[in-house]
Amino acid sequence: MVEAGGILNKEQQGRKRKSVIWTRISLVVIFLIFALTWLSTCDFSWKRYYDKEYRFSLLLPRSWAIKTGAYGTAMLAIEPRNSPQDNYSENVNVGVINLPKPTTLAAFFIMNRDALLSKIISPDFSEGDILAGLRPGKWLSFETYAKKVKIKVVSTIFMHGSQAYIITCSSAAEKYPEYEPVFMKIVKSFRIR
Repeated sequence: MVEAGGILNKEQQGRKRKSVIWTRISLVVIFLIFALTWLSTCDFSWKRYYDKEYRFSLLLPRSWAIKTGAYGTAMLAIEPRNSPQDNYSENVNVGVINLPKPTTLAAFFIMNRDALLSKIISPDFSEGDILAGLRPGKWLSFETYAKKVKIKVVSTIFMHGSQAYIITCSSAAEKYPEYEPVFMKIVKSFRIR
């Protein structure tokens, strides 16, 4: 116990020291468990792409090659081919159109959908609404051919003032179920600054 004058004897001091040490060790272990749990939820296989000219950003798989200004787009991201038998490189591109005056998302979408579908014979197309952050968008998906390869294309439109941002994702049609979650993550990560 406590000796006269409030001083702990050596045995009590030893127990108190051990208690403090075990408390510190427990706190370090709890911190390490928390840190490892948090790190396991982080996805280091993705990176955020920022376009300074058009003021947008989105997440892309880290292994994909990025080209700016390719084929009239603001940005093109291409997955490396997985094997010599891989006959199509899955990709995402962002195009930005400066309109002469602001227009609604619905009006721009209908105009582009009708123009696109008049050129592409695709009995299997669908459309719908999407949110990226809090920004509403509209998407259209269809199948077509590129160099004798049947591909599935999903094109999503977001508006910002008099600019239309069009994100187009495409994959070989038979691989689309595998790439759909990747494409959804990319599109839903889209932000305009």
